[in-house]
Amino acid sequence: MPRVIIPVGFSLGPQHRYVRPADPTPESWEVHLGGDILELSEAEVGVYGTAFLHIEDHSQLKVNRARLIQELRTAPHPQPDAQRLVDRLIDRGLLLEFDPEGPLEELFRRYRLFPTAEGMGSTPEEPEYHRMGHGNRPLVAVHNDAYVMWAFSFLHAN
Repeated sequence: MPRVIIPVGFSLGPQHRYVRPADPTPESWEVHLGGDILELSEAEVGVYGTAFLHIEDHSQLKVNRARLIQELRTAPHPQPDAQRLVDRLIDRGLLLEFDPEGPLEELFRRYRLFPTAEGMGSTPEEPEYHRMGHGNRPLVAVHNDAYVMWAFSFLHAN
């Protein structure tokens, strides 16, 4: 069976600068991976987000490197550097590529799964508040202190 590719980590969303007037362009996008927070460029976050599409196809192990790259190259805003960006996200650990018929126990022992909301980052108007929600729909906004506690809560037993 061909290798499949899945995204890993928790998106913490766009991070805006503390400037006035507010700058609508995020400084970076952040993804929580293990004990680290990784910063992504706009191009990288586009690739990372695309890897989350097609949930049904993921469940049937139909999403692989070739399909992801093709999708990026034929998107409404094509990504001509798709191959390099996918390789970079694999190297950084944000995309996991594996053979689903190969040895999986050791591979997946490195990962923990958590049912939680998605981090949606701050906004230009309120950079001190971070939103959390699902499907690009914010459900709550909390101050930076509470957001940091939430973002790192998985590191602690309680």
